[in-house]
Amino acid sequence: MMDRSVAPGRQAELTAFARGLCADPVTLRAQFAPALWRDSEAIFPRLASECPRDGAPYQLTTFRFNTAHDAHGLAVRQDYAVVVGGGASGPWTEFTFGFTQAGDGPRLLGAWDVRRMSAPPPSLAYMRRWDAALRWMWIGGALIALIVAGSIWWLVRHARRRKAGGVPMSVSGGGDTAPS
Repeated sequence: MMDRSVAPGRQAELTAFARGLCADPVTLRAQFAPALWRDSEAIFPRLASECPRDGAPYQLTTFRFNTAHDAHGLAVRQDYAVVVGGGASGPWTEFTFGFTQAGDGPRLLGAWDVRRMSAPPPSLAYMRRWDAALRWMWIGGALIALIVAGSIWWLVRHARRRKAGGVPMSVSGGGDTAPS
């Protein structure tokens, strides 16, 4: 589901951002809000211990977009979570990013977090449940469409049969009513 909800190019940007945050955060400085960069510089040296091993798959698991009008025009907030899987035995890492954009200004990172976990993160479990539920919704929708199409076919066929004289449309009693 997520692969169809967020453009592939944006997914690639977000996973590259998570990789860059682990590899060399200084290269991402232009994408940080200035105040957040100052607060984050002290954290970067400790970040390496939270980052996943090389070769682990990165996957976008959640996103949320909010828009609002303020004094500067349209303000947009985009929140994402990227999960790096450690598999059944390895650790998991979840990156959360909050990007903001005011008016025609640049989209800047306004908040971020990195959490290391021993089990798959809740966002990944939620995404997997949602994908499974979506499959059942598609199956249910297809089944309902088949039932509706079959009912329409049966009604049309039954109406044609009645018009052709196969089944009387109405029955009226009485005899000859012509004057003598």
